[in-house]
Amino acid sequence: MIKAHRILFLLFFCFMASGDLLAQAAKEPTLMTFEAKKKSGDDYELIIHCRIARGWHIFASKPGGDGSLTPASITFSKSIIATYNGPVKEKGKLISENVEEVKAKVNTYENQVDFIQAATIHGKGKIFATFSYQTCNDKKCFPPMKKDIVFEIQ
Repeated sequence: MIKAHRILFLLFFCFMASGDLLAQAAKEPTLMTFEAKKKSGDDYELIIHCRIARGWHIFASKPGGDGSLTPASITFSKSIIATYNGPVKEKGKLISENVEEVKAKVNTYENQVDFIQAATIHGKGKIFATFSYQTCNDKKCFPPMKKDIVFEIQ
Protein backbone atom coordinates (compact mmCIF):
# COMPACT_ATOMS: atom_id res chain seq x y z
CA MET A 1 0.00 0.00 0.00
CA ILE A 2 2.81 2.42 0.85
CA LYS A 3 4.51 1.58 -2.46
CA ALA A 4 1.35 2.49 -4.36
CA HIS A 5 1.19 5.87 -2.59
CA ARG A 6 4.84 6.54 -3.41
CA ILE A 7 4.29 5.67 -7.06
CA LEU A 8 1.20 7.89 -7.22
CA PHE A 9 3.09 10.72 -5.51
CA LEU A 10 6.00 10.34 -7.94
CA LEU A 11 3.65 10.32 -10.95
CA PHE A 12 1.83 13.38 -9.61
CA PHE A 13 5.14 15.19 -9.03
CA CYS A 14 6.36 14.38 -12.57
CA PHE A 15 3.04 15.52 -14.03
CA MET A 16 3.16 18.83 -12.15
CA ALA A 17 6.81 19.45 -13.03
CA SER A 18 6.21 18.80 -16.74
CA GLY A 19 3.22 21.15 -16.71
CA ASP A 20 5.35 23.86 -15.12
CA LEU A 21 8.02 23.44 -17.80
CA LEU A 22 5.42 23.61 -20.57
CA ALA A 23 3.90 26.71 -19.03
CA GLN A 24 7.30 28.38 -18.87
CA ALA A 25 8.01 27.54 -22.52
CA ALA A 26 4.65 28.95 -23.55
CA LYS A 27 5.40 32.25 -21.81
CA GLU A 28 8.65 33.07 -23.62
CA PRO A 29 8.56 36.87 -23.34
CA THR A 30 9.58 37.97 -26.83
CA LEU A 31 7.64 38.48 -30.04
CA MET A 32 9.62 38.83 -33.25
CA THR A 33 8.74 39.92 -36.73
CA PHE A 34 11.05 40.13 -39.74
CA GLU A 35 11.20 42.60 -42.58
CA ALA A 36 13.22 43.18 -45.75
CA LYS A 37 12.90 46.93 -46.22
CA LYS A 38 13.95 48.40 -49.56
CA LYS A 39 15.85 51.66 -49.12
CA SER A 40 16.72 52.52 -52.74
CA GLY A 41 17.85 50.63 -55.82
CA ASP A 42 19.43 47.38 -54.60
CA ASP A 43 19.97 48.65 -51.03
CA TYR A 44 17.92 46.96 -48.32
CA GLU A 45 17.71 46.65 -44.56
CA LEU A 46 17.05 43.19 -43.17
CA ILE A 47 15.30 43.90 -39.86
CA ILE A 48 14.39 41.78 -36.86
CA HIS A 49 11.79 43.64 -34.80
CA CYS A 50 11.94 42.28 -31.26
CA ARG A 51 9.20 43.18 -28.77
CA ILE A 52 9.89 42.27 -25.17
CA ALA A 53 7.26 41.75 -22.46
CA ARG A 54 7.19 44.16 -19.52
CA GLY A 55 9.64 43.20 -16.79
CA TRP A 56 11.91 41.25 -19.15
CA HIS A 57 15.04 42.20 -21.09
CA ILE A 58 17.20 40.86 -23.89
CA PHE A 59 20.98 41.14 -23.82
CA ALA A 60 22.69 43.43 -26.35
CA SER A 61 25.19 42.08 -28.88
CA LYS A 62 27.89 43.32 -26.50
CA PRO A 63 26.28 42.36 -23.19
CA GLY A 64 29.22 43.19 -20.94
CA GLY A 65 29.17 41.38 -17.64
CA ASP A 66 31.58 38.62 -16.67
CA GLY A 67 31.57 36.74 -19.99
CA SER A 68 28.76 34.39 -18.99
CA LEU A 69 25.92 36.35 -20.66
CA THR A 70 24.48 35.29 -24.01
CA PRO A 71 24.75 38.10 -26.57
CA ALA A 72 22.11 38.74 -29.20
CA SER A 73 23.55 37.71 -32.56
CA ILE A 74 22.45 37.09 -36.13
CA THR A 75 24.15 34.63 -38.45
CA PHE A 76 23.26 35.03 -42.13
CA SER A 77 23.64 32.11 -44.52
CA LYS A 78 25.62 32.66 -47.69
CA SER A 79 23.38 33.96 -50.42
CA ILE A 80 23.79 34.30 -54.16
CA ILE A 81 21.51 37.35 -54.18
CA ALA A 82 22.81 39.24 -51.12
CA THR A 83 25.96 41.01 -49.99
CA TYR A 84 25.93 42.04 -46.33
CA ASN A 85 27.27 45.54 -45.69
CA GLY A 86 28.90 46.16 -42.33
CA PRO A 87 27.92 44.85 -38.91
CA VAL A 88 24.40 44.41 -37.59
CA LYS A 89 23.16 47.60 -35.93
CA GLU A 90 20.89 47.74 -32.90
CA LYS A 91 18.15 50.37 -32.65
CA GLY A 92 16.52 50.72 -29.26
CA LYS A 93 17.10 52.24 -25.85
CA LEU A 94 20.29 50.59 -24.57
CA ILE A 95 20.30 50.16 -20.80
CA SER A 96 23.74 49.89 -19.20
CA GLU A 97 23.78 49.26 -15.49
CA ASN A 98 26.01 47.68 -12.89
CA VAL A 99 24.78 44.25 -11.82
CA GLU A 100 25.98 43.00 -8.46
CA GLU A 101 25.70 39.29 -9.34
CA VAL A 102 28.29 39.60 -12.14
CA LYS A 103 30.15 42.55 -10.56
CA ALA A 104 30.18 44.41 -13.87
CA LYS A 105 28.16 46.64 -16.20
CA VAL A 106 25.53 44.76 -18.24
CA ASN A 107 23.94 46.00 -21.50
CA THR A 108 20.31 45.13 -22.21
CA TYR A 109 17.20 46.26 -24.06
CA GLU A 110 13.70 46.41 -22.62
CA ASN A 111 10.35 46.82 -24.41
CA GLN A 112 11.68 46.77 -27.98
CA VAL A 113 14.81 46.64 -30.09
CA ASP A 114 15.44 46.29 -33.82
CA PHE A 115 18.44 44.44 -35.21
CA ILE A 116 19.29 45.83 -38.66
CA GLN A 117 21.61 44.41 -41.32
CA ALA A 118 22.34 46.59 -44.36
CA ALA A 119 22.52 44.54 -47.55
CA THR A 120 22.81 44.89 -51.30
CA ILE A 121 20.36 42.50 -52.93
CA HIS A 122 20.21 41.57 -56.60
CA GLY A 123 17.07 39.77 -57.69
CA LYS A 124 14.32 37.86 -55.92
CA GLY A 125 14.64 34.98 -53.51
CA LYS A 126 15.01 34.01 -49.88
CA ILE A 127 17.68 34.97 -47.38
CA PHE A 128 18.13 32.68 -44.38
CA ALA A 129 19.43 33.67 -40.97
CA THR A 130 19.52 32.46 -37.38
CA PHE A 131 18.90 34.82 -34.48
CA SER A 132 20.38 33.80 -31.10
CA TYR A 133 19.42 35.57 -27.88
CA GLN A 134 18.48 35.20 -24.23
CA THR A 135 15.77 36.89 -22.20
CA CYS A 136 15.79 37.38 -18.45
CA ASN A 137 13.94 39.20 -15.72
CA ASP A 138 15.07 40.02 -12.17
CA LYS A 139 14.46 36.44 -10.99
CA LYS A 140 15.25 34.05 -13.85
CA CYS A 141 16.50 33.61 -17.39
CA PHE A 142 15.16 31.47 -20.17
CA PRO A 143 17.76 29.18 -21.73
CA PRO A 144 19.49 30.72 -24.76
CA MET A 145 17.17 30.57 -27.77
CA LYS A 146 17.66 30.34 -31.54
CA LYS A 147 15.10 31.34 -34.15
CA ASP A 148 15.41 30.54 -37.81
CA ILE A 149 14.44 33.45 -40.03
CA VAL A 150 13.54 33.69 -43.70
CA PHE A 151 13.56 37.08 -45.43
CA GLU A 152 11.54 36.95 -48.67
CA ILE A 153 12.76 39.34 -51.35
CA GLN A 154 10.11 40.11 -53.98
